[in-house]
Amino acid sequence: MSRRSILGSAGLVVSLIASSVALATEARPFDAGSMAAIRAEQAGHPFALVFWSASCVPCVKELPAWGRRLREHAKVPVLLVNLDPVAEQPAAIALARRKVGRGVQQWSLADTVQERVYWSVNPAWHGETPYTLLHDASHRAEMYYGLISENYLSHWYSGK
Repeated sequence: MSRRSILGSAGLVVSLIASSVALATEARPFDAGSMAAIRAEQAGHPFALVFWSASCVPCVKELPAWGRRLREHAKVPVLLVNLDPVAEQPAAIALARRKVGRGVQQWSLADTVQERVYWSVNPAWHGETPYTLLHDASHRAEMYYGLISENYLSHWYSGK
């Protein structure tokens, strides 16, 4: 194989990696420092922070409810944090976009030590999904493990 074909192959690999990164950039990277950044960005405003995985059936089932909340309460951001492995994140991000619609802020796990991320969110959390933090304007968070009922969400959003 000539030097030119090796370089051409390397260029193709770089191009494919860049394309994957471009798909993944539709989601911001979520690492151990992201909670502080999110709280700063959302200062004085309520928001919903939802940790989910495409392999979690209840998570996928819940996604359309977040889309409805976004349409009904556009001033209350919904931030979805995908916890799937890096290779699966582009497909998961596309799934969330289809199920939730436009306007949702998407994040994806970007730390190789997942436990460090979990601890930065809540030291008692071990990565179970779905896991939701409903933050009021002063950023007191209600933690919710598992599917959230429509009644519970309606009640929480009614005060926003």
